[in-house]
Amino acid sequence: MTPLPSADPALETRALRVSFTGRHSSVEALKGVDLTADRGRITTILGTNGAGKSTLLRVLQGLQRPTAGSAFVLGEDVTRSSAEHRARVGVMLQEGGLPPAAKPLEFLRHVSRFYAHPRSVDAVAAELGIDEFARTSLRRLSGGQKQRVALAAAVIGRPELVMLDEPSAGLDPVSRVMVTEFIERLRDEGTSIILTTHLLDDAERLSDYVHILSRGVVRQSGTLDELASSSHGQTLTIATLPDAREALDAWCLRAAADGLTLEREETPRRLQVRAHGAVSRAHLEAAAGCGSAGAPPLSLSLTQANLTDIFFQTTREDS
Repeated sequence: MTPLPSADPALETRALRVSFTGRHSSVEALKGVDLTADRGRITTILGTNGAGKSTLLRVLQGLQRPTAGSAFVLGEDVTRSSAEHRARVGVMLQEGGLPPAAKPLEFLRHVSRFYAHPRSVDAVAAELGIDEFARTSLRRLSGGQKQRVALAAAVIGRPELVMLDEPSAGLDPVSRVMVTEFIERLRDEGTSIILTTHLLDDAERLSDYVHILSRGVVRQSGTLDELASSSHGQTLTIATLPDAREALDAWCLRAAADGLTLEREETPRRLQVRAHGAVSRAHLEAAAGCGSAGAPPLSLSLTQANLTDIFFQTTREDS
């Protein structure tokens, strides 16, 4: 069961801004970011490349000083945090942060010595399947294997909050399930987790709360149910034969005028339209007549939007 949120958030930013100024130009990577993450929950930050996720993580990890605003992690200002405070936060290293000559278990045992009450290295290695390649140097591991070692290093010290940047990247399907189940167990133990990922199905499975970042601003925030409700998130899919093009075109014109977002796919044997938004009974009844000579279409389905639909709708509107 997901723990109830604490009144004291694990993480909070207020009007956070970061600008990078060069000799001839200035780029504002974060433009007033306000977000929170509850303790004991998985909070996911989504965004396209260039949205500001990496800059935000660098601020939260104390690696980038904000231009304006503030960021608090476990109740302390990240610009003034002590070594003792930083030990309460786990950060997943990217590939370049791992010592190439070391072997996985010796590296993890070295990391565990920095903490007073670390997790069992052998237990974590078994949970993440690291013991299968324990005798191979880090430089010779695949990208997915290195990801698992980096995840283990981030949690070995029993942090109260852990920041996981693309923990499933490069993993095969079996390893991916292993990692997502491990993250869920961390949350169930009470660990607060900040997750970034481009794998939206992983985000949908894991997230208790989601922030969608675009062009340096948080565009949407909420639980999956809240996001689906606020986006009028439904998808109507219509598939017809090519000779029903005229009827389908007429339906699309009316739907677009009503504010639905349309995606079309065409092959020599099939036309398909996916309409996203607030699909009404009238839209559905009209779509039922979009087949050849007024007959029903080949297929017609109405589904509630998932996180992938909501993410693309949000980022498309902002582009």
